[in-house]
Order: sequence, then structure tokens, then C-alpha cells
Amino acid sequence: MSTHTRISLIHVAIVIAVAIVVRWQYVQIVPTPILTADSYGYITIGNQIIDHPTLSTIINEFRTPIYPMIVGFMLRQFGSLDGVVLLQQILGIGTVLLVLLILRSLKVSPWVFVCVGIAVAINPLLFQWERFIMTESLAIFMVMLFLYFWIHTYAKPSVIWLIGLTLSGIIMMLVRPATIIIPFIPLLFRMIGRPIREKIQLGICMAIILAVPFLYQMGNIVFHGYRGIQRAADIAQLGNILLSDMDISKGASVPFYFTAVTRYRQLNGVPNPFRLIDTIGSDDIYQSTERMNDLQLFTRLVLQNNIPAFVKQAVYRYPASLFNQSAYLQVIKYIEHLPVEFVALYKYATGINLGIVLIILLVPFACVLYYRSRTRIHEAVIVGSIIIALQTMFHAALIYEEWSRLNAIIIPIATMILAFWITRGIQEIKMLHKNRKLTWKIWQLIFLP
Repeated sequence: MSTHTRISLIHVAIVIAVAIVVRWQYVQIVPTPILTADSYGYITIGNQIIDHPTLSTIINEFRTPIYPMIVGFMLRQFGSLDGVVLLQQILGIGTVLLVLLILRSLKVSPWVFVCVGIAVAINPLLFQWERFIMTESLAIFMVMLFLYFWIHTYAKPSVIWLIGLTLSGIIMMLVRPATIIIPFIPLLFRMIGRPIREKIQLGICMAIILAVPFLYQMGNIVFHGYRGIQRAADIAQLGNILLSDMDISKGASVPFYFTAVTRYRQLNGVPNPFRLIDTIGSDDIYQSTERMNDLQLFTRLVLQNNIPAFVKQAVYRYPASLFNQSAYLQVIKYIEHLPVEFVALYKYATGINLGIVLIILLVPFACVLYYRSRTRIHEAVIVGSIIIALQTMFHAALIYEEWSRLNAIIIPIATMILAFWITRGIQEIKMLHKNRKLTWKIWQLIFLP
């Protein structure tokens, strides 16, 4: 009998109960929704979309539309943001459930099933975002939903699973454009050794998902004259230029920003793009599509001329990004007294971050396992490990702050892969111990009277 058949509803109930209890206790500490500067943008755009649901409001250069639409809709239904955080708590429980369904598909033992489920359920770097009016909870859920559909295309990709895979990939990227790396690694691996018909099916899924950011960018050009997906990406690149103290001479063809950055550096301004924009007039920048297009051109010219400095900065801050504490610091900014049990949970979450480093170091070993035996679990481990490595590198290279928040989307994947390596290590130790005992018995038979 296969291992996963021993997993019962009792095991599922234990994990879900733990997830609910932890969240209920956290609600006692954080009873009201937490708003950040980004939250007000989601609320404003969400209300605009609900009031005027046209393509020109749905496709906008400030925020991709899925999360603002949800916020706007829930506000209309509940009259407050409590409905949004309630939905996000349901999504948080849904994420735990998706992890359990993936583990069951991978045919893990019941104790691994329960332990990994609880490890995901109690991680504060996951459930804390359910109280924030931010995209994190929805993004984490969509990543796991995409991987759930992907896992079920292992035997033979049926139409229903392929449709689910494609739709979840599209929604995932419209929630968080920075997840653009995630869909392609699983799909490319799934094509290896597959019949030509399945390769074509998976290729169509990949092409449709890849088309989404390009179509969205074209929509911004048509409706708003803006040549990007969302403005935050261009502002983040300005932050990279300031942090790395890059040579901006190639950006002289965009005199507005060339002059502004030059003067800001002469004033020894902090390397923060929003502070720079404040000094030159934030209204002048944010209300002008032309200024934002100029910013995109300026950052592109400067970055193209500073590739070595850009790469050096990304490599330098990559380790720091893996141990970034911005999520914890953001929480204690809003919570006056964090109970000791939740402080302990945050320390546990830091341990998972250490595990991410281990997963990245073990990528070559995951490749060897996959090469030797292309089983479902080995494929899942190598795909998950590469997603973790590339997504964290992507965040470190292109985003200049808040890596802990951004890396939250890979925490459930990391927890599952860590469990694989731990159980694998235990098996190897047992085998080594057994071999030693066998060797000693043979030695006794041969050499002892």
C-alpha cells in the first residue's frame, strides 16, 4: 500500500486546527487591519475599478489589478477592511491546505505530512501578512495553487489541470509581476522526456502565461501612454542606482533625472528613491506619465552602462537579502508588545531562512538525484530548489529593500524541500548505521574465533 493512503482526515484536521488556533491568537494581538503606504494605493485603485470598471481603469500603470479589485469589492460588501483580512486569513488556511495536498501527491509519510503542515501553519512570515492590506497572502496562495496544478500534470496533463495551471499562472503574475520566473521552471522541467503532444500542450500554457505581462504593458501604452507594467518597478531601479552609486553619465540624455540625481548626491541625500523624488517634487513625478517614461529610460541607460557594478551589488547583498528582518521590524512597528510565544515563532522563521541557504547549496545534489531517478518527488525537489535560488536572486538584484516580505512567497516551498533533505539525511544515517553493524558482523565471522 502506498504511503499516502495512510494519511487520513485526522492528520489534515490536526494541521488545520493548529493553523486556525495560531491565527486566532494573532488576531487578539492585531485586532485591526494594518495599513502601509502601499495599502492606500490598493484602496484608491480598487475603488476606481469598482466605480468605473473599464479597461482603462483595470489596466493601470500604478498597480496590477487583481488585488485592488478584491480590496475594492470587499470594501463595498463589508463597508470596512475587515472583509479583506478575513478573506486573507481564509487564503492563509488555503495555502496550508494546498501544501498538504501537494505533500499527499508526493506520497510522503504521515509524520512528514503533519510536521511540514504544522511548520507552514505556524510560520509568522506567512500568517502576519493576512493582517496587512498587501498582496502577500494572495501571492503566496497563488504560487502554491500553481504548483498544485503542476504536480498533477506529472502522470499525464489532462485538459482540466492544464487550464488550472494556465489560469493560476496568469492570476499569479497579475497579483505579483515579480513572480514571472516561477511558472517557467516547472513547465520546462515537465517537458523533459515527454511525448511531443504533451510538450506542445505545456508550451502553449507557457506562451499564454508569458504573453500576459507583454499584453499588460501594451495596454498601459494604449490607455495611459506608459511604457512599463507598473511604476514601482522603475522607482526600484532608481533605488539600485542610488545604492550602488553608479556612474550616471550615460543618462545625461535624460536631463531632468540626470540633474536631479547629480544634485541629490551633492547634497549627500540618503540612497532612497522616494526621498529623491520628494526633493524634486513628488506631484510633478507621480502625476506625469512623461516623467515616468523618462525615469524608465534613464534607469535603463544607466544600468546598461553599469552592468559590472550592478552584478557586484547584487552578489554583495544576496546573503543579506536571505537574512533580511524587514518583515519582523514592520510588525513590531505596529505591535507595541509582541508576546513571547510569537517572538519564538519569529526565531523559528529565521531558522527557515537558514534552511533556504542550505537548499541553495544542495541544488547540485538535487540535480544528481533527478538525473539518477526522475521520480515525481525528485522533480519537485529540483524544481522547487531552482525556483528558490532564482527568485531570491531576482529579488536581491532588482529590488533594493524589504526582501523578507518579498521572499515570503517561497517559504512554503522551502519548508517542504527542507523536510525532504532532513528525512533523506535520517535515512542515510540509518543506512550507514545498518551497514556498520553488518560490516562488524562479517568481521566477527571471519576474524574472531
